[in-house]
Amino acid sequence: NRNGVTLDDMVVRYQGLPMSVSAVQESTSKNHFNRIRVKGPMAAASVMQSYGIPMVGQFEGVSDWTVDIDVNRPVDGGRARIEFNAISDLAGTELHFPVPLKKAPGVLQNVRIYCDFSGQENDWWIEVPGLMKSRIRISDDFKFESMAVALGGSENHVLPWRGISIQGDARRIDAAGWVRFAMHLETPEQSDGKALPLFAKVSADQMAIGDEIFDEFVYIAYQDGADQVHRAENSLLSGELRLKQNRVSDEPLVFNIDRLDKRLLVAVADDAEARLVAGEVTNLLPHPRD
Repeated sequence: NRNGVTLDDMVVRYQGLPMSVSAVQESTSKNHFNRIRVKGPMAAASVMQSYGIPMVGQFEGVSDWTVDIDVNRPVDGGRARIEFNAISDLAGTELHFPVPLKKAPGVLQNVRIYCDFSGQENDWWIEVPGLMKSRIRISDDFKFESMAVALGGSENHVLPWRGISIQGDARRIDAAGWVRFAMHLETPEQSDGKALPLFAKVSADQMAIGDEIFDEFVYIAYQDGADQVHRAENSLLSGELRLKQNRVSDEPLVFNIDRLDKRLLVAVADDAEARLVAGEVTNLLPHPRD
């Protein structure tokens, strides 16, 4: 009708899965309100892939979601307010991230995804209470532009012009897991075919390598000219890895190490995941040595 849509639990299919769609409307002397609600199972990876959002491979499984689209239209004909809000407990979805973002399918983790389509910048927000909040910008032609991730209690959601920004604090970081993740991360490309840059400053109370727990750890990433720089700092390690933008497969990696304690090497030798990372790095060096 003239004031919107009403609908009673119509069953549809989205990406092959059954969903229910309903719609209600209310009118006051000031505005017309319409809510369209979609409920049912969705695969987060499939939705992210359709928008070109990176790290799709880290999401596996299907969870129940409730998605609301709210439309508020002023009676006097002013600009309508359109809001998108989706919530889930992610039961059934596995997150293939290292600690602290790792999650098994049976673990419940509340998440909220929302967007206000009323403004000039229709940024998407992903919020996991107590863990992280992310702001994502998609271009008008539905391509990924930039993402800002704030960990812990950080409120740093400032988007880089292009690329990914990660800021904030974590209680514990799986060092070897994140190194391997970074090595295999397929970073989305800009329009000129170059990988988008990564900017990061993450602090952790503890750095874990296998069963060994070490003290405070700081990870920093930035671009220096055509190089992507990854830097790590704690009492056992101080150094950086430089990756060229257009590095070829047989080109050596460049490490600049200021401090390396043997306790860290012992922990690496005792942990299977860390040994795997060390092996991959060694295989990339021009002249492997023990």
